[in-house]
This record gives sequence, structure tokens and C-alpha cells, in this order.
Amino acid sequence: MDPRIIVGLILGIPLLGPTPNGCGGEDTGVVVTDDHEEIFVELKETFPQHGAQDFYHRDNLIIEFTDDVDDAWIELIDEEGTVIPCESEFNASWTAVTFDPFGDSMDEHLAVEQSYTAFLSWDDHEPVELNFATSDLGTTLTNGEDSLIGRDFWLDLGTIEFTSPTGVGVLLSQYLADLQLVMHVEDVGDHRIEMIGGFVERVDDTYTQNPCYATTRMSEQEESLWDNPYFEAGPADLDVELQGTAGQLTDLIVGASFTTDGQLLVGTIDTELDMRLLDQTVDPGGNEGAACELMANLGLSCQVCSSGAGPYCMELSGYGMTGEPIEAVFIHPETDEANDTLTEVTEEQVEDWINLGYCD
Repeated sequence: MDPRIIVGLILGIPLLGPTPNGCGGEDTGVVVTDDHEEIFVELKETFPQHGAQDFYHRDNLIIEFTDDVDDAWIELIDEEGTVIPCESEFNASWTAVTFDPFGDSMDEHLAVEQSYTAFLSWDDHEPVELNFATSDLGTTLTNGEDSLIGRDFWLDLGTIEFTSPTGVGVLLSQYLADLQLVMHVEDVGDHRIEMIGGFVERVDDTYTQNPCYATTRMSEQEESLWDNPYFEAGPADLDVELQGTAGQLTDLIVGASFTTDGQLLVGTIDTELDMRLLDQTVDPGGNEGAACELMANLGLSCQVCSSGAGPYCMELSGYGMTGEPIEAVFIHPETDEANDTLTEVTEEQVEDWINLGYCD
């Protein structure tokens, strides 16, 4: 996924097409209402905030205003005085703008652990200075990329700050916190990372893979990439279960960076969710579509699933997801042999085990 879209989703800002940087026209920085009341347009919020020391070097800068503007632009300067080129995109109401350092380039990003100064201008307003520094997230792995091979990482969906759909992020995090996903690194190198994803069941600190759900190859597609320590895996469809209800995460994309010691990952997630997976969590014993009914009461609507399953799906996007290394246990249904790592299970194997009575 385009990083600009990811960051726009992070703050819940719908983005339009690229708008060239430039000077405002004849506007004075004042909005005149129908009642001839003058409203001075000021900054409402900036991302990052002034003085921030933990800005992620792959993120974009997001500027929100107290009212709509005619134009806005930025001069972004690094420690050596070099001006960083940026592309700008306004939201639909022209009350917010996203500045993307280096634009569409997938090879250039802000430097890690560096200080930057941004001069923000809009309409005829005097420039406002914004100082920030990037964090160390994005520094290459201390023990090398091979240290990831063979390891399992549990994704804590309860930590996600969901931004799409808007207004229900806390609720979704609460409902999905019990959905246990694990990603296993098979191989890494040459700008590719090979991973499989699977559904596990957690009891205390024990993660047991459910053999009745097929695992999914997360990174066979050309879209997947590895840029130490950052990876993007997907899109892929992943079979899961929640509160006894089977479902699927469709077109799942995970983008994240590992910390330098490889003991944590932080990133984003995008997927289509069949909301019927949440029906029994929302209304135990209730009817099909209970989760969509709840969303409707909150002013949101489910859409027709890409699978054609009906109007039960929603597009989910979020940031701030964390993951940590664990040991997933796989117990073979026929032999009871245990394997201390997430193990690939095909749909054909699941079908065989269903026919043999090992799966419901």
C-alpha cells in the first residue's frame, strides 16, 4: 500500500489526488461567513507535534486547520540545511493537508534519529515553525536479518488504533483483542521476506495453533517487500475464528518495522472484515448481522463483501499495532506430535482432517 494512504488512514483523513505546492492566491487567511463574520484560520493540530522526538521516519506530516484554506505549503529542512522535496494532498474539505517527504519514492525517506525543521504556510498567514526529530525505529537489525528466520510473532490486535471506519476504533480494538494471529518468518533477504500467517488459540502465555484452519502464505505476491527492518506482507486471505464463529480476513496487508533487537514490531494493518465474525461477541446468541446492525446504529454501514457474500463487510485500517516474538505450538491431529513453531497447514489437509473426524 502507498505509504501516503497508510498515514492518511492513521489520522482518519480522506485524501484526494496530488496538489502541487505553491503560493496561495489573493486570500488573506480569513474566512468570511454568510453573516459577514471574519474567522481567522489557524492551526488546529499537527502530526508530529512541535518538539516531538519520536516521529517515525516513514510517516508523513499531517496538518489540520480550524477552517478550510485555499492553499498550504511547507519548507522541510534537515540538519544540514537541505530542503526535502514534498508532495501535498488535501482532504475533501480543504481543512487538512498531508505532506509526503520525497513523494512517491520507495527508496528515500527521512533519516532515522535526525532533527528536522518545517516552516508551514497557508494562504497569507505568516509561516509557522515546527521542529521535530525522528526516532530510532527504522534502524537496521543489530543481529542481522537472518536472526528473524524461523521465528513466530504474535500480532496484538488490541493495540491497533483503528481509523477506518471512523469513530469506532476503540470498540473494534476491544472486539478483536481476542483474535489471535501469528506470523512466521520462513526466509528473508534480497528485498523479500517469506512469511506464513495463522490462527492460534491463546491460554495464558501458551499459543496453540488450531490445525483445523489453514495457514496462509503472506508474502508470495510481488507487492510484498523487505527493507531492513521494514516489511510489508500481503495482500492475503486468512481464515480465523472468534467466539466459535469462523470467518476470514480478506486482502490482509501488514506493514511494520522491527526494533533493532528484533524483539518487537510496530506497524499498520489493512483488511476487509466480514463483520459476522463479531456477531456473537456483539450479541451472544443473537441473529446473523448483529455486528452490522450495531454499526448502523452508530451511523456506519456494512458493504457487500468482495467475495459476494452479501452486505456484511467493512474495510478496516489502523496503526500502532504491536507484535512480539512467541513460540506457537502445533500438535499434529493424527500423531499428537508437537512442533514448537507455527506450521504450514494447507486447505487439503484441513479437509482430510475434517473427513477423519479431527475437525468439526
